[in-house]
Amino acid sequence: FMASTDIWCHPIALTHGPDGAIWIVDYYREIIEDYSAIPRHLQQQYGVYRGHDFGRIHRLTHRDLPTAPSADMSTLNGAALVRELASPLLWRRQTAQRLLCEGVVPAIEAPLHALLKDANAAPATVISAMRTEAALGGLTAADLQPLVAHADPAVRIHALQVADAYIADAKTPTILHTEPGAQQREDIPFATTGGAALLKSILTMAETEQDERVLIQLALSLGESTDPRATAFLARLARERLSVRWMDSALLSSLHGRGAEMLAELARDPGQGKALMKPLARSVAASRDESALARTLTVIATLAPDQQADLLSVLVAGRKGAPGIAAADAPARLTLAPLAASAVAAIRTAARALEDTFAVSAQPVVAAGSAGAGGVVDSGVAKRVASAPEVSDDTFRSYVAALAGPRDLERGHQLFLQSCALCHRIKDEGKAVGPDLLGELGIAEESLLRSMLMPSERIRPGFETTLVTSTTGTAAMGILTEDGATSLTLIAMGGIEQVLLRKDVAGVRRLATSLMPPVAAALSPTDVANLLAWLRSHLGSGATEGTVLFDEEPDFAQRFTEGDGVASVVRDGAFVGKACLHVTAPQRAAAQLPGWDFHIVEKPNAPKEFRYLRLAWRASGDGVMVELAADGKWPKAETAAGRYFAGRNTSAWQAKRLSPDAPRTWTVVTIDLWQDLGNVRLTGFAPTALNGEVWFDRIELLRAP
Repeated sequence: FMASTDIWCHPIALTHGPDGAIWIVDYYREIIEDYSAIPRHLQQQYGVYRGHDFGRIHRLTHRDLPTAPSADMSTLNGAALVRELASPLLWRRQTAQRLLCEGVVPAIEAPLHALLKDANAAPATVISAMRTEAALGGLTAADLQPLVAHADPAVRIHALQVADAYIADAKTPTILHTEPGAQQREDIPFATTGGAALLKSILTMAETEQDERVLIQLALSLGESTDPRATAFLARLARERLSVRWMDSALLSSLHGRGAEMLAELARDPGQGKALMKPLARSVAASRDESALARTLTVIATLAPDQQADLLSVLVAGRKGAPGIAAADAPARLTLAPLAASAVAAIRTAARALEDTFAVSAQPVVAAGSAGAGGVVDSGVAKRVASAPEVSDDTFRSYVAALAGPRDLERGHQLFLQSCALCHRIKDEGKAVGPDLLGELGIAEESLLRSMLMPSERIRPGFETTLVTSTTGTAAMGILTEDGATSLTLIAMGGIEQVLLRKDVAGVRRLATSLMPPVAAALSPTDVANLLAWLRSHLGSGATEGTVLFDEEPDFAQRFTEGDGVASVVRDGAFVGKACLHVTAPQRAAAQLPGWDFHIVEKPNAPKEFRYLRLAWRASGDGVMVELAADGKWPKAETAAGRYFAGRNTSAWQAKRLSPDAPRTWTVVTIDLWQDLGNVRLTGFAPTALNGEVWFDRIELLRAP
């Protein structure tokens, strides 16, 4: 449009001038960069302030431009200013409108209204008169009715924009002028009298509207009204006009608070609107409106399985970072429970990922009609999942103080057998229901103590309490160990397993309450100190025979020779000791690590024979994975055995999932390598970040879990 050989010339803006020409502002200066980005010696050479008192305005005109009237319009009276609204010069129309709205002249309602009604007025004149009268408070809904059907699309667009406030609901805090003599009634559902008739005129015009810009404005303006007729036309636009550019954004803007209802309408008859269903679901999720989420889930439950999984995943993405509200998420949980019990694995996974976005709530929520009369869980189950009493600061300090006293290891052993062995296993004693205790013993005693006194404060992924309700009204509770297409398996205290057929399950949900009872209710401070002493006596004692592959070795990261990630041993945030392995995406690897020649067998006995791999890991991204090399070779991409992950697998490789959640805090996992790989020779290891960063610590091979 404009170029110059003058290096000082920098056009930065243009506007309509009072003479009808286009005025171009030229920031006329030699250097416009921030001087702080220029080396000091060059500042001296170029002179960064040169031209600070310069500047130019260029006029773009043509030879036939008529001579404009005086630019000084301050002396014009009201009638003259109204006439200027019909000027062919934009600057004069805008200036006249400004002076009229500022009230610098006496009232001019009559000539202004006459100009608005002039059938021969140019579209620009009609728009200026309409906007001026609206700003002065003299425009009524009846005045707008013919304008929304005006022959010129620009007039229709401006009329619809002005009409927003007139067709809005009565609860909308808008103060507008009403028809003279009209009496405002509190039961009128519009912000102004005449709003209903105006909405009818708009909908009548909309039936035959073809201009795409007007259709976009219709989508925006009708969002101001919750009248069912307006909502129905928005659905029609979604079905028939979604291909219009920006229509999806306009509809999403207008459907705030009505996303679930529109989703139901499109589920019944989608048309082009099928493409809007995912954005609608995401907007509902991001709105933090739990009741709307519950209504959306009700709609999703009626869809085909592939749509259910897709929309549930969209809801999860939309709720990222959403602060859940424990008191308000019950309706959503009620509706989600049957989806979490679906026979389709993708639906179950997505439903449980969505449940993880809710605020923690220990109270059992059961799908309506799935737990007997009244839809409640039996009192025994409800009692077991009731929230544990909070541990006061004084109580916690009394337990901490006991750690400084003498310890009795024999008494600690007795307490383990009495209170812990039902769910935890040390060597050959106890049941392996809960997390591996040996993996936790390296952390500070006060942290272990807090976990024992408040077990529900931080539940390790994979060990959440799961509540399953049946179609007959009964309920079962435990840790979910198998989640198959036809059945699921719960393991309860004492290692008791319960297999439930999928066809008999009405709802599944995870609770924020640990199966572990808080020890403060049963053990004194001295008892807990003795128990901790006995447990920690097994740390590094060989209670579980094995070999440590990585703990504190500073050169361990340099042993990896493959992969595009970066590995380093960092000395902060370790799980045990002072250092841990840090890896960035995608991975670092070595198919043959120095000294790695370990035999994986069913019953290890000889040196270098092991069966289990145990490690601690955590992740900041989608998840974390380990890949194991046997005989110097990595597993094939289509083979899951030899790869293990937690969170979301974003790689192109098949792998075995250990937990659906990425471990945000240190989490210990134990893997039965022989069960997956058989008799192999373990030679290599690949720590893998599924986006983001990952950390590993205390990597070891064991003969027993």
